[in-house]
Amino acid sequence: MGERALGPIVYRTPTGAGWTRAPSHRTLLHVPDGPILRLQDTPPQAPGDYAAIRPPTYVHTLVLALEMKGRPFVVELAGRAVPVRGVANEFSLLPASSDSVWRNLPGDELTLLLNMPAGWLRQLAEWHDVPRPEAEPEPQVGATWPAMTALADMMRQARRDGMATPGFVEHWSVMAALNLLRFPLRRPARSAGLPRVVLQRVLDHIEANLAGDVGLVTLAGVAGLSAFHFARGFRTAMGVPPHAYVLQRRVARGKALLADRSLDLATIALMVGFAHQSHFTNAFRRSVGIPPGSWRRAQG
Repeated sequence: MGERALGPIVYRTPTGAGWTRAPSHRTLLHVPDGPILRLQDTPPQAPGDYAAIRPPTYVHTLVLALEMKGRPFVVELAGRAVPVRGVANEFSLLPASSDSVWRNLPGDELTLLLNMPAGWLRQLAEWHDVPRPEAEPEPQVGATWPAMTALADMMRQARRDGMATPGFVEHWSVMAALNLLRFPLRRPARSAGLPRVVLQRVLDHIEANLAGDVGLVTLAGVAGLSAFHFARGFRTAMGVPPHAYVLQRRVARGKALLADRSLDLATIALMVGFAHQSHFTNAFRRSVGIPPGSWRRAQG
């Protein structure tokens, strides 16, 4: 399953020999004909070590850094050699069958590898009304974007809290794919977005107050902007309107809480900011496809 899922990844030293300390992979999610998410733990490597990667045909791959030491390296992709800072939250998008070479990898890092079949990605775009005229996603190397930083933070927090359940991982993978579909091919003018420190302050407020008031006016106040300018800047930065992002986070938090069998659905609904259990159930069903009670039973 590993080679078919990940595609050929060849780890080499400058002499052509294989790495003495090859990375380990842990499968977090494997949906037939859908996404596959793996956690890659790469031990320290010798100077000059490199990895040659080719995603499988019709499968696009996201590489997202959870932990890195800030040691730069170079990625060769689409005829370009791109310097990468080697810091957490950087991501690369490798289109299907695109050859890349990652040179002078320092190792001692933790990354997520998300394989996304092209058919599944197109279907996801249709389900969520995401306009994407491009036949293939544009390659990205060492990019940063607040939406992807927020996703990396979510995964790190879930792993620390022991809440990286199968349901959470599946929801996380869908959110990552949707954000990639919305990634701006041309960066918007700075005046149209939000400064990173302001955006992070708003995201932190949302996470800390999901059970309370996270409406547009409140969030605009946190950002120090008018509601109109905040809504426009937030959508530019995150790819979704504020209310849609809050709903995503409430459903994701609800999924995590469903793992605690001592909590009934009405209590969970209140804990994540829904006035009634029926509101939580409807939002959960629209996002996940099944009611929360059915999802909980399916987790065993």
